[in-house]
Amino acid sequence: MYADVLFLIDFSMDTVTLWLASKVIHSKIKVKRCVLAAGLGALISTVLTAFSAEGAVNLILGIVTSGAMCAVAFGYGGLFRFIKHCAVLWTVGMILGGIMTFLLSLGTYSRVYTADISVGKSSIYLLPLASVICSVFLHFLRRVRYKRVVRVHIEIGSDTVDTGGVVDSGNFLRDPISGDGVVIVKRDFFSDGLGSIDVFDLSEANGAGVNGKIRLIPVSGVGGSSLLVAVRPNKIKIDGREVRCLVALSDMEGATVDCIVPESIM
Repeated sequence: MYADVLFLIDFSMDTVTLWLASKVIHSKIKVKRCVLAAGLGALISTVLTAFSAEGAVNLILGIVTSGAMCAVAFGYGGLFRFIKHCAVLWTVGMILGGIMTFLLSLGTYSRVYTADISVGKSSIYLLPLASVICSVFLHFLRRVRYKRVVRVHIEIGSDTVDTGGVVDSGNFLRDPISGDGVVIVKRDFFSDGLGSIDVFDLSEANGAGVNGKIRLIPVSGVGGSSLLVAVRPNKIKIDGREVRCLVALSDMEGATVDCIVPESIM
């Protein structure tokens, strides 16, 4: 067995797993953090394999290592968030490993890599295919929603809003520049300065402290096309989870809800 080959294989698997996990939890992962976390996981795995660690030691160190990888890749952010990230990482790892095992069962190899390369071949070439299959699987899994009503916390300048929101799969509004999703909120929730900003009068932006954070979002519907004024919030949380998106101010005349959340940011 070559330690460098084993390290590279584990590093590749861990990198893919971390990247897929970041998609599931809707948290952007920085390249440096991903590399450090994957490198840590690969190093521990290589050392355990080289010293033929027993099952109990493998299990304990595996749990500790996965926790460390999550902390490095996604940060801590509280106990509940940390446990959720660890659970997602393990789940994605098991799905990816299961797909790899299935693909290998279709061929003549039974492992991702072989201890003796003189009698076998590396099957790491299956990783890209397994990654694609896993990505498709997780894409559809993320769209299975059991909860349509969420709690929305918004902070824009000195304004703070806590309200209930409805997850709408038909809300496809996005910022044309960044591509971020757009949460629509009744403008009545905000102070006079912020709430009075509209497409035809952006003069209140300076007074509301959001100058430079304003976006105009194109909207198309059966009534024609129009523009919505959106603001980049200081912070927005959906059910306690911080997300990256814009907040559009709307009169929402005749609407029975106060806030519409796009499914894409869930």
